[in-house]
Amino acid sequence: MIYVCIPAQNHADTIGLLLWKIRQVFASHPREYHLLLATDGATDATPEVLQSYQRVLPLSVTSHEKQRGYAATLEGLLREALRRTDRPRRDLIITLPPDFSVSPTALPQLIKRIESGADVVVGEAIDGDPSIAGRVVRRLANRLLRPGVNLAGAHDLLSGVCAIRMSTIKRCLRERSGKFFETEERLVHAELVARASAHARQIALVRIEPAHLRPASVERVRPVRLAWALLRAGRRVRIPQPSVPVLGILAFALAPQASSAQTETAQELAPPDWAERFPVGEKLSFDARFGIVNVGNAAMHVVARDTVRADSALHLQFTLDGGLLGLFRLHDQFDSWVGLDDLSSRRFTQVFDETGNQRTTAYEIFPDSGIYWQEGVDTANAASEDPLDDTAFFYFVRALELEPGQRHEFNRYFRRDRNPVIIEVLERDTVDVPAGRFPTVNKNARMWISDDDRRLIVQMKSRFAFGTITLRLTDIEGLRESGVDP
Repeated sequence: MIYVCIPAQNHADTIGLLLWKIRQVFASHPREYHLLLATDGATDATPEVLQSYQRVLPLSVTSHEKQRGYAATLEGLLREALRRTDRPRRDLIITLPPDFSVSPTALPQLIKRIESGADVVVGEAIDGDPSIAGRVVRRLANRLLRPGVNLAGAHDLLSGVCAIRMSTIKRCLRERSGKFFETEERLVHAELVARASAHARQIALVRIEPAHLRPASVERVRPVRLAWALLRAGRRVRIPQPSVPVLGILAFALAPQASSAQTETAQELAPPDWAERFPVGEKLSFDARFGIVNVGNAAMHVVARDTVRADSALHLQFTLDGGLLGLFRLHDQFDSWVGLDDLSSRRFTQVFDETGNQRTTAYEIFPDSGIYWQEGVDTANAASEDPLDDTAFFYFVRALELEPGQRHEFNRYFRRDRNPVIIEVLERDTVDVPAGRFPTVNKNARMWISDDDRRLIVQMKSRFAFGTITLRLTDIEGLRESGVDP
């Protein structure tokens, strides 16, 4: 089902044209759709116009007698779509402005990009504002808003047109307590894209045409008002994006899900000698490349054997250092303490230092009790059975026996709402990296693991705020003895 969400107010002279054009589009490109429209304190004939269209269109109308604001109206439509859907991984929402400023003819393109695997598709209006001042402020808006949106190459975040998979909307709404949006009016759409992009595996752009008929009430950018709103918004539209190592794991967890009939569940048992595979001192070093440019380095390190609450544990660490053209600097470090006897996480810390903004998160995980605590938060949370954190998952995957064509599903990520973690083994390949040439098993086109008993991570590709980062193995230290030379 496609839910087309349209928040309106006094749009009596445009809403009918818009709805009829949407009907024509879906008649030419048959899809199952439903129009969700809300009028926010309308004082003109908009409610009367909608009554006639409800008789001939799959249209549901919500009317607010008192004005609640654009953000609250759009949030209500998103929640209504989520309430109606029974297949959030397949269904999607599309937002459209009510003033017919852009043509709905781009709807099939938006839908096609979602069906091709994108979780978020942003519609960019061509010549969306005719005034010079309006175009200048739009460029300013894009410069200010784009750092918060995981979307390289975006030029228009104010069109009001986007398509988002319902499962992504579900994750966005679930993480927010209280009101969903912090901005208003035109900035709401940029904030929606920013929040959705933080959970999206793939994001796409689609160019959209302005409406050929531009009624007198088409809402144009008010430059001074929008500029002031941008300044007030500050960093509120800049939604933190997962950093590279988290993406490496969540890419599997947030992949589009197949039906249960198509999914094979792997045995969730670690090999009995898993700890012996990763001796203390083993260190895999990587260079980090953005295209052909070297932007930093990373390392996976078995630091030491340790004790956590009287349990023997292995201390694992993932670090990433780098920057891009002097504009973006980061030092991220992930430390994991995993039980030697059961390969379950006991403790996990994340330190993000990105362009001077430092943030630390620490978790204490109790596999026997089935709970975890976040430092600074008084409430305990239910943990998954045999829990694993982000760093521990890398080593768990290395310990698995992998064959092309396999699909494994695990419910072991310690935060239950991020499960299942899905791993697809695509093919055998040979990869040349600075450390040498390796026969590999290619998983989900994001990670390449050496096809020998060492199970080295030879290459990883992860999406970052400014594009795709490729980590390539450059050096190997402290390997156990094996029949394959390092």
